[in-house]
Amino acid sequence: MSNLKIYTGNVTNGAKDGTEVSLEHTMINPISVQLNPANSESKYVKCAVRCDSGYKTSGATTICFMYWDGTAYQATGGSMDKFKVALDNGYTQDNVNSNAEWQDSIVINDEIGDTNKLFWVKISSAVNETPAKYDDIALTVKCVVVAV
Repeated sequence: MSNLKIYTGNVTNGAKDGTEVSLEHTMINPISVQLNPANSESKYVKCAVRCDSGYKTSGATTICFMYWDGTAYQATGGSMDKFKVALDNGYTQDNVNSNAEWQDSIVINDEIGDTNKLFWVKISSAVNETPAKYDDIALTVKCVVVAV
């Protein structure tokens, strides 16, 4: 069981709100968007990362995507080019696309405690792409969590 979790929905920086994203391979509550396969389109999901009460991160926290090949997570493969992350800088749905620095991974150098640290996920489609369910791409958090 993880002492650090990802949340979506109505998340607020510094708060303890949001809906927990599903744990590895459960797919109970994944990050999910619907894109129009006839268009080149992107959707943006505001997310939060936080530790359970009594825990905090020690050192840098890296958030990235990884591809599940059916046996192990890989740094490349699948449709990872459709997924990007960005640190939050007070963005809204209206300005996150043009203002955020979209990357393959982000690093949060600040300690993460039991309140939300916000970041964004961008999911894109290409023109005339065949509709697909990308359940082989995982949002991955790499960090050390310690007891307070």
